[in-house]
Amino acid sequence: MEHFIDKFNKSYGKNIKYIADEAMSKLKAYDWPGNIRELENLIERASILSNSDMLVIPGFESSTHTAKPINNKDLSFEVAQRNHIIQVLEQCDWKISGSKSASTLLKLKPSTLRDKMTKLGIVKP
Repeated sequence: MEHFIDKFNKSYGKNIKYIADEAMSKLKAYDWPGNIRELENLIERASILSNSDMLVIPGFESSTHTAKPINNKDLSFEVAQRNHIIQVLEQCDWKISGSKSASTLLKLKPSTLRDKMTKLGIVKP
């Protein structure tokens, strides 16, 4: 799948880096009667339709918002930080400040957390 994402990122000028955990699980569990061509066509269509760095695959949508990098080789601090912040935000129902909030759990000022979210492109779904 990484190969197709890289291919279509280049072909269509996209910068897709993430896929929802639930969508990835659904892709892995799917039977793929059309084999690799079916997967390639699905990824191409999804690449064309995606308007952010998150791959949205029609028919494999996710109800959760946790995401993993598509390229598992990307272990950068920025990617790890983005994933961790999203996970904590979801755990706190996207509450940024106050008691039982993401900023409290992350031991950050709410303004610092908001700045990091802006920098990393994290928005509440």
